[in-house]
Amino acid sequence: MGPYLKEHWAVAQGKQPTESFEVALSDDGRVVAFSGGINDGAAAAIDKAIGAAPRVGTVLLHSPGGWLREGQRMADVVKRYRLNTRVERECFSACTLVLLAGANRSAGERARIGFHRGRSIGESAEDRAMPAQREESELYRSAGLKPEFVKRIVSTPNNDIWIPSRQSCCARTF
Repeated sequence: MGPYLKEHWAVAQGKQPTESFEVALSDDGRVVAFSGGINDGAAAAIDKAIGAAPRVGTVLLHSPGGWLREGQRMADVVKRYRLNTRVERECFSACTLVLLAGANRSAGERARIGFHRGRSIGESAEDRAMPAQREESELYRSAGLKPEFVKRIVSTPNNDIWIPSRQSCCARTF
């Protein structure tokens, strides 16, 4: 229980899973760029930027991931505004939920999109509760991913990353 409680205490004191984030509006007002960690407040920040820029049509993502629940909240914002999503560089972990929420989703030639199963606070790479795995599977299935693709996502340990080839995913998925 020691590591579990220690991590819960750190999160209660404001520890975030990854680097800070930035939200920027393109000069023409059509793209909101999100870069950095999907940490607390990320969904509210993109919601505020989009709300202040009525011509926004696309969210450009560059993120190592972060909190799963915050990724879901960001995905809800993208869906509410019916925005497109795009990755030019990297979109890993919780970022993939945001990418998959796009009305139209696209990836540049050099984009790297990486998946793995989520992790609860205090959970080790070996731990994984079946109900949580089912819930996470449903998130990806509801985004239109095929069952075998979802199975590969939730079978990839949370301390690893699976970057599918463009042929295996992106032509059909994005």
